[in-house]
Amino acid sequence: DTSQTAPSAPTAATMLPDAASPAAASPAAGWNDLLLAWLERHRFYPELSRRRGEQGEVMVRISVAADGQVLDQAITRGSGTPALDRAAIDMLRGASLPPPGTAQSRVVRLRYRLSD
Repeated sequence: DTSQTAPSAPTAATMLPDAASPAAASPAAGWNDLLLAWLERHRFYPELSRRRGEQGEVMVRISVAADGQVLDQAITRGSGTPALDRAAIDMLRGASLPPPGTAQSRVVRLRYRLSD
């Protein structure tokens, strides 16, 4: 049962199933790990949000070209905190991700926790 393959420790970024992308189960599966690692390294927690004690989760759908260029990003569920939502979009806008080899679309969840 693959529904129980959760990471052993919570991370700040996770991949969610994307019904619009049958490629999610393709050989690009190794790319998912590269994408998550990239998100972990580049996630920025706005300092003002930290000082205000703001936390939340932002879900963002990204479309990525075969060469890794982010073509589009859109919030599918906001955190309730505009600064955190903006940080997630700003991180992805025009970003160069690890190249997946074929165009991909994913929904990613970015967690902003003060303990991060």
